[in-house]
Amino acid sequence: MRAVEALRAGLRKFAGHAQYRYVVINTLVSVIAFGRNLLFMKTLPLADLGQVALMQTIVLLVGFIQAGTINGAYILFAERKSDQTQLIVNILNLGALGLMAAAGVAATLGAGSAMTPVVAPETLVIGAFAGILTLAATWMNNALIANEALAKSNAINMGAVLASLCVAAMSLQYGLSAALLSMLLQPALAAAAPLMVERSLRPTSLRVDPRSFRTIFSLGIQPFLGALFVLMTYQLERWSIVYLLGQEALGKFYLVIMYMTFFILIPASLLNVYFPRAMRTYQAGNYAGFRSILRRHMLDLGIYGMVALILTALLLPSAISFFVPQFTDSQNLVFLVFPALLIFVSRDCAALVLYSVKMTRPILVSGVILLVAYAILLGGAAILDRFSLAAVTVLRGVAVAISTAYLLWTRHEVMRGLA
Repeated sequence: MRAVEALRAGLRKFAGHAQYRYVVINTLVSVIAFGRNLLFMKTLPLADLGQVALMQTIVLLVGFIQAGTINGAYILFAERKSDQTQLIVNILNLGALGLMAAAGVAATLGAGSAMTPVVAPETLVIGAFAGILTLAATWMNNALIANEALAKSNAINMGAVLASLCVAAMSLQYGLSAALLSMLLQPALAAAAPLMVERSLRPTSLRVDPRSFRTIFSLGIQPFLGALFVLMTYQLERWSIVYLLGQEALGKFYLVIMYMTFFILIPASLLNVYFPRAMRTYQAGNYAGFRSILRRHMLDLGIYGMVALILTALLLPSAISFFVPQFTDSQNLVFLVFPALLIFVSRDCAALVLYSVKMTRPILVSGVILLVAYAILLGGAAILDRFSLAAVTVLRGVAVAISTAYLLWTRHEVMRGLA
């Protein structure tokens, strides 16, 4: 009975913390979006499924257009300076409208047929609009988080993904068209809804303040490039596996890829919810409170790591044997990559400090270090004829440790300078 009462007390305490509810619901939104993709695998023929994959690629490529402006805007928005906030809102909304107008003109002039027959015209057009709307939705969600409107963010994102899932279910009858529209609907709703519920996110002018734009860009471009270098390590890893071990080996590695994708969801959400409070506490000169927030963030990451390890050890073998028995031989790779993932999420301890003090260059330098170190290690393994999937997972951990050590050292130097 005591255990039951303790569990109930724990659940009540959890329910009282908006940031934890945000983390759980945000993770659930990602799981539902992943389930939508599994639905497409069941309802669409391979050719149409290929178009869905191409649309996802188009959305990803369009995302690079922002060149860090969303990152920079989020950092500045978290300061909650009213005049600055409105200038940021005007710049980002005008940018989204400009991109939508450009895409509309291009579609009208027939740009959708530019890549036929590889990419269907509707895939290219809908993908371009979905990419722009995804940028707008990301900005709106960041703004809600910066305002600590976590409940609104949860409600909007959950409603958007559920509406998208309902349309996706129609792909059994309407095929590719329903699939593409469902993927467009989610960012469209997530971008539009905040404008209706948050007056402060609505533009008041169509004029761009050049000084504000330069500040946004200078703050955002470096973490943007740093993230880009991290993405390049994934490409380096996967193409190295294909070239040296073959496509079948990459298929075996898919389990690790999926596990890594899900592992970082919760730490990313934790960083989002802690950052606005950390920045404002730092800006107020409350360094004791700032350190307290950093310790709580670090504790939450530690608890998450322990829980993830226990659940992985207990559930992974049976889950693989039941759902995907063809990956039984790959489960050892998940345990090999686990230390690398723990080290990788510890970078967030440094990121929280660096973003709060608006010092973003180390994020870029760390990304470069990661890519260069991983390339050297993989190249050395290939030259020594030691290249294997196990070696790849271990060497990833070494490269991540090197780049993370630099970030944590930078964090230490910043913290030592605080009064």
